[in-house]
Amino acid sequence: MAKTKWEVGYQTIAEEPVGRRAAETIPSASTSPLRIALTYAIVAALWILLTDWLIDRLAPDGSVGVWLQTAKGWSFVLATACWFYILLRREQTLSSRLEVTERDTAELLSAFIGSAPVAIVGLDCGDRVILWNTAAERLFGWSFDEVVGRTIPYIPEDRIEEHERLRDLALRGERLEGIEVARIRKDGSAVEVALWTAPLRNKDGEVTGIVAALSDMSGLRAAEAEIRRQFERLASLRAIDQAITGSMDLDVTLNVVLDQAVDRLGVDAAAVLLLDPHSQVLEYAAGRGFRLEEIYETRIRMGEGVAGTAALERRTLHATIGEGDSLHGSRADWLRREGFVSHYVAPLLVKGQVRGVLEIFQRSPLEVDRNWLEFLETLAGQTAIAVDNTALFEALQRSNAKLTIAYDATLEGWSRALDLRDEETEGHTRRVTEACVRLAKAIGVEADELVHIRRGALLHDIGKMGVPDEILRKPGPLTEAEWQVMRRHPIYAYELLAPISFLHPALDIPLCHHERWDGTGYPRGLKGAEIPLAARIFAVVDVWDALLSDRPYRARLSREEALAYIESQSGSHFDPDVVRVFLRLERGRAN
Repeated sequence: MAKTKWEVGYQTIAEEPVGRRAAETIPSASTSPLRIALTYAIVAALWILLTDWLIDRLAPDGSVGVWLQTAKGWSFVLATACWFYILLRREQTLSSRLEVTERDTAELLSAFIGSAPVAIVGLDCGDRVILWNTAAERLFGWSFDEVVGRTIPYIPEDRIEEHERLRDLALRGERLEGIEVARIRKDGSAVEVALWTAPLRNKDGEVTGIVAALSDMSGLRAAEAEIRRQFERLASLRAIDQAITGSMDLDVTLNVVLDQAVDRLGVDAAAVLLLDPHSQVLEYAAGRGFRLEEIYETRIRMGEGVAGTAALERRTLHATIGEGDSLHGSRADWLRREGFVSHYVAPLLVKGQVRGVLEIFQRSPLEVDRNWLEFLETLAGQTAIAVDNTALFEALQRSNAKLTIAYDATLEGWSRALDLRDEETEGHTRRVTEACVRLAKAIGVEADELVHIRRGALLHDIGKMGVPDEILRKPGPLTEAEWQVMRRHPIYAYELLAPISFLHPALDIPLCHHERWDGTGYPRGLKGAEIPLAARIFAVVDVWDALLSDRPYRARLSREEALAYIESQSGSHFDPDVVRVFLRLERGRAN
């Protein structure tokens, strides 16, 4: 097989093609000699038989036989000449077409190799270069003339054994795909490449060399590193988001922000300064990586120094720290003693308001790119959100506290108004409220529930506002009809308080404090554990205070008599467990 010229870049080299020629992949339409001979023999035999039969028919007496035999011979010669002309012409046309196809294919292959974006290198069995495209020149630095016919120059000394092993595999006909190997350039620098190889074969199928494609991995490595950095930064922002949503403690959130800033930005120190809106002064809030304690005393006015200017102008600033530094004002000496040379400041902006600044410090020159600056500003934005959320939460807490105080003051006013209406029970509400809360704590009621128990105790007799004065203030015992009215005061309390959603958790005591453990109480006749715990607790202290108070219809009991009565009503009027704790508590107080 003849060698085919390949144009590779601007070089023209001769080399055996890989595998078969392009022309050999096209089915041949030419006629073989054997086929021509057989066809000729058959046609000649048929011609002789046919013409002899015609002559016998036309001249049976042989009068014109000689003339006909002569005509038969010349016509056969003429027909044979025409037929051979047609066959030869057809063969010539097909050969021309195959030559054009082979040439076009070779030119196409040459153009492809020359313009390939990866380095393509051909080697013979002795490691000598026979193919070297323009991408190989760009990747390794050697020109075609410098390497063709010579041993490949880009194998590092410590990788020769590896190369020989891979070469032997390729020469045995194995294909290598995407193997990462180290190579060197003409200038001596190292380069990581991905390697693909395939064997070069002659027309007999024998391996005569290898062709290799090499792709520079440097760009891929850089892309992978950048993707990894972006992923780590996303993870940092996620951690900050979790800190913001999971805690309203600003110190916790700022510590997370600073940890992520120092780690992901690759800096030595970072600090957050928060703006006091009244004094317009930036004050230290949190920091990381500082050696001296002066950072804790930081107070910078808006517009003063780099940090104050960044806050005032609402933009990220960078400054170099060194001798003769006038940008940092009074902080310059401390910054130099810390060893800092680079300083970045990003303002904390949220909803158009400046909340402070995020400062970044480095003790060596800091080279940054656009992505680094964008991440710094993103961290500053997250920090601003955390500061704003904390401020909103604290404001909400203050508002809730004020509202709660106002509610409780209103409830206490209602209870005092009720005590004033019933002069005989003046001070009763305050006393039973304190005693009820004390007993509930001893029983183990949660602190959140104690708030509702206190409010329920304050409002336990609010329903008596619906009882007429002549019944409520009657000096003697009540009639049965009057008791029917009096026993409705828990229902009146429920109807009065139920529309107020704020007081729903406190309704148990006003509605159920006259229920009895044995089910004989009112208004619903609840029994045992059906009675809410708050009402069971209050029932004991309510009777206890009544027994120790004078009434128009009886004198007060002594402390011992009252304790004996409470104990006697355990299991009938009162919850035995509540009575047990109450007696232990009261006897302990007496002692």
